[in-house]
Amino acid sequence: MRKISYLFALLFSLTAIAQDYTEQWEKVLEYETYGRVKPANEEVEKIYALAKKDKNEPQIIKTFFFLSRYSLALEEEAHTKILSRLKTENKNASVPTKALLESIYAELLQNIYNKHSYDIRRRSIIDTPTLKNIGEWGGKNYLTEIDSASQRSISDWEVLYNTPLSNYAAVIDINKVYKNTNRSLYDFLAERRLEFIVNRGYFESYNLNKEDLLLKDTPYFLEYKIPDSINDPLKEKVELYQKLEGLYSSKNDTYALQRAVLRRLEFMSEKLRYDERQSIYLETINHYTKTWDKKSPFLEEVKLKQIQLYEKLANKKENKEYHIKAVALCNDIIENSNRKDIISEVNAIKEAIIQSLAKITTEKYTTPNKPILAKVNYKNTDSVNIKIYRVYYGNDLVLDHQSGKYMDIANTQKPLFDKNYVLPNNYGYFEYETEIILPSLSNGVYLASIEPIDNSELSDGKKIIFHTTNNRCSAIRRKLL
Repeated sequence: MRKISYLFALLFSLTAIAQDYTEQWEKVLEYETYGRVKPANEEVEKIYALAKKDKNEPQIIKTFFFLSRYSLALEEEAHTKILSRLKTENKNASVPTKALLESIYAELLQNIYNKHSYDIRRRSIIDTPTLKNIGEWGGKNYLTEIDSASQRSISDWEVLYNTPLSNYAAVIDINKVYKNTNRSLYDFLAERRLEFIVNRGYFESYNLNKEDLLLKDTPYFLEYKIPDSINDPLKEKVELYQKLEGLYSSKNDTYALQRAVLRRLEFMSEKLRYDERQSIYLETINHYTKTWDKKSPFLEEVKLKQIQLYEKLANKKENKEYHIKAVALCNDIIENSNRKDIISEVNAIKEAIIQSLAKITTEKYTTPNKPILAKVNYKNTDSVNIKIYRVYYGNDLVLDHQSGKYMDIANTQKPLFDKNYVLPNNYGYFEYETEIILPSLSNGVYLASIEPIDNSELSDGKKIIFHTTNNRCSAIRRKLL
């Protein structure tokens, strides 16, 4: 079962806590820096008491994240204390805060379950689970309570939709890129609800009808009728995706809709991985790159996904232009984007696509004084250089784990053979294969090196193979250097 990370880890920007109680939180962070959990816990307890006195809901919530971690580290049964405190706070909290606390409560239960799942699953289910007897809960008791709390967190969706997430900026770190999207607390909690549904178990086989609709634009997706044959977690997940996109469409909430669409497409693409489904996904993404406003903070994420899909679906038959398109899009983002995170990912994709490489494999058996047939695999290079060196080795040079010595030989000795080979087709950033004829060699042991001939800094460098020629067999070891 996949663990949902602590909300603390996901949401807190520990360098941006100047909202309230700055001095006290700085002490907490200082204790944490030195691994002093006990005094950090005591300081957070003081902040909790102060926040209670001031009726500062965001700061009360914030203390729960810290107290839950520290309590679980310091006391074996501390989870009961923190869960009880959550329940107490929930009784008098406002509707939005109550919803957030329910989500935190579900998360803490989930983490307790994950940590002690072996023992918990061995227990029998009890009829009346309470926090007082949580030590007796069986697996189903935990999962039922987690699911119920997660559902409760989004039950008052109308109030939550009208509550800006920015109201909880002291607790939740809102990415500056999305600061002006006016995200609602409802969307935030619904996203967490979707994670909890995934956490409830594994999906069975997808005997779905009209799966194409799951990867299309919102109007088509909303037409999808969920068959009774699929299991409940997946059914509930699809229903929530549809509810979110339907709500945001009816409210003309453009940015919320775009976020919801990307979230749904990402999930569905992971579950419907067949290439024909991925092609539909690409069609939808291509549509969004043309129709979404250029000022949308989600547009570059769509373009990144477009690049990823072009790279994934590229092949030498139907989609031989896809690598070229991906590189062009990469260049556009690198030149024009202000998103360092996007640029970093795009650079990595581009480098993987345009990197040149060359590998050589000789025949398994060769005969002295006869030409040698070799296979060359290459990418993004029009020609390669091949050198052959004679090796006079004793006990200090063996076939395996001597790549450093091999490279020393290649760098210091004059080769017996040094030739450039022009290669055939090199289109579309794909790997190709061809055969070449190496010269005949007398009895002996040889090293052969191959490297692309280009000026690219992205060449994967020289390759060395170890080659023995005699009347019986040829031994080959390839080393990546």
